[in-house]
Amino acid sequence: MNERLEAKIENARKLQDELKSTGITAELDEKTGELKINGAEFTKGDDMYG
Repeated sequence: MNERLEAKIENARKLQDELKSTGITAELDEKTGELKINGAEFTKGDDMYG
Protein backbone atom coordinates (compact mmCIF):
# COMPACT_ATOMS: atom_id res chain seq x y z
CA MET A 1 0.00 0.00 0.00
CA ASN A 2 1.41 3.39 -0.88
CA GLU A 3 1.93 6.20 1.62
CA ARG A 4 -0.73 8.43 0.11
CA LEU A 5 -3.42 5.76 0.45
CA GLU A 6 -2.29 4.94 3.99
CA ALA A 7 -2.60 8.63 4.94
CA LYS A 8 -6.04 8.82 3.32
CA ILE A 9 -7.22 5.79 5.28
CA GLU A 10 -5.81 7.18 8.54
CA ASN A 11 -7.59 10.51 7.98
CA ALA A 12 -10.81 8.70 7.09
CA ARG A 13 -10.61 6.72 10.34
CA LYS A 14 -10.23 9.95 12.32
CA LEU A 15 -13.23 11.48 10.55
CA GLN A 16 -15.21 8.28 11.09
CA ASP A 17 -14.52 8.52 14.84
CA GLU A 18 -15.54 12.19 14.92
CA LEU A 19 -18.77 11.44 13.09
CA LYS A 20 -19.50 8.51 15.40
CA SER A 21 -19.19 10.81 18.42
CA THR A 22 -22.01 12.93 16.95
CA GLY A 23 -24.23 9.92 16.27
CA ILE A 24 -23.55 9.68 12.54
CA THR A 25 -22.41 6.32 11.22
CA ALA A 26 -19.98 6.05 8.34
CA GLU A 27 -18.60 2.93 6.69
CA LEU A 28 -14.90 2.99 5.79
CA ASP A 29 -13.75 1.18 2.65
CA GLU A 30 -10.27 -0.02 3.68
CA LYS A 31 -9.21 -0.57 0.06
CA THR A 32 -9.95 2.95 -1.18
CA GLY A 33 -10.01 5.03 2.01
CA GLU A 34 -13.48 6.33 1.18
CA LEU A 35 -16.18 6.91 3.79
CA LYS A 36 -19.79 6.11 3.00
CA ILE A 37 -22.07 8.25 5.14
CA ASN A 38 -25.78 7.57 5.55
CA GLY A 39 -27.34 10.83 4.28
CA ALA A 40 -30.65 10.06 5.98
CA GLU A 41 -28.95 10.60 9.33
CA PHE A 42 -28.53 14.29 8.56
CA THR A 43 -32.30 14.82 8.46
CA LYS A 44 -33.27 13.00 11.67
CA GLY A 45 -35.64 15.12 13.69
CA ASP A 46 -35.88 17.77 10.98
CA ASP A 47 -39.56 18.55 10.30
CA MET A 48 -38.70 20.02 6.90
CA TYR A 49 -38.00 16.52 5.57
CA GLY A 50 -40.77 14.72 7.41
